[in-house]
Amino acid sequence: PRRLVRQPRDSLWVRVVDVPAALEGRRYAVPGRCVFEIHDRFCPWTEGRYELEAGADGARCATTGAEPDITLGAADLGAVLLGGSSFTTLRAAGRVQADPETARRADTVFAWEPRPWCPEVF
Repeated sequence: PRRLVRQPRDSLWVRVVDVPAALEGRRYAVPGRCVFEIHDRFCPWTEGRYELEAGADGARCATTGAEPDITLGAADLGAVLLGGSSFTTLRAAGRVQADPETARRADTVFAWEPRPWCPEVF
């Protein structure tokens, strides 16, 4: 009977401490390019602008001086990397700054099947 009651609670969290390694360490659904501006007061070395060129066979990510397409915090980047959140949802919640089309395009690039799933807290 306890399983019938749904209670939201924290479970798996990710702290991105090396943005290029995190973004290069996965594959992407479709080719795309995006400049992210990351804010992180807890790990200031992760702050900055990063250009991602991504595709199904891998990605390249490096620091850049280009204007950002998407601005977000490191915690939000971790949520997107885990697959449980989208740029569009985080934008609607006021956690990501991007125009709606850019957020949708980034969601398409970051999509992957099967979606990540972790049933256990460890």
